[in-house]
Amino acid sequence: MRGPAIFVVVVLAMLAAAIGGIAYVVSKAGPGPRPRTALAPVEVTPDVVELGTISQCGDPIVLKASLRNAGAESFHVNQVVAACGCTVPDLTTPFRIDPGQTIDFTVALDPWAAAGAQAQQVDFIYAEASRAPPFRVRYEVVSPLRTVPGAAHRTKEPGAVIKITADDGTHFTIRSVDPPVAEQWILTPSSETHVTIDWALVDEAAKSRPELFEFDSNGTWRRGKLTIETGREGCPAIHMRLYNDDGLEVPLGVSTGAQPS
Repeated sequence: MRGPAIFVVVVLAMLAAAIGGIAYVVSKAGPGPRPRTALAPVEVTPDVVELGTISQCGDPIVLKASLRNAGAESFHVNQVVAACGCTVPDLTTPFRIDPGQTIDFTVALDPWAAAGAQAQQVDFIYAEASRAPPFRVRYEVVSPLRTVPGAAHRTKEPGAVIKITADDGTHFTIRSVDPPVAEQWILTPSSETHVTIDWALVDEAAKSRPELFEFDSNGTWRRGKLTIETGREGCPAIHMRLYNDDGLEVPLGVSTGAQPS
């Protein structure tokens, strides 16, 4: 019986050593990942902005807001996601918000979308939380003149047709397009007309008028501002955005960071 007893003792000793080794490794590894919070305790002020009625004839609207960490731990913002390209926050990710810290930011809103009631939102994606309060803005676009589409997105076609309409039937004329990316348009007064944007001319304008465009790190223009001057009382200029979503043109080699006026 002495042999089996010695075997049992040896096995128990090996198990004890193994358990001790596992405990040592766990203790050296430290605590596991921090559990994700259901809702980030970061306050957005204001959380909702009510703008009322705005017009496509108006300039971009800059809204001021802030994030405040009301919790006891730091939170890391990995992404800031806007509902559309018409709502642009000036936040660069990733960034950290420490307990009690407040971060001020602005949101540039283009009031140049389709007519009617609009609701836009900016979401904050935190590493430590599955949900977080958003920043929201609500308004209604009622414009003497409006464009269809509300923004021009570049495709492989050489140009884009922009229709301009006065819903009340009042006749107007197009006086100029700035930057000059449309070679010609109908001069006869009408309640509905159009201009044709030439994307090659837009590429040239991005070189000569970089202050009207935004560029990526490669120097390719991504977003620009177009102003159509009209003869319509109450709407001397109508604005819209130009988007180069797929970077279809050759990079322009200009410095990045230029913001539309």
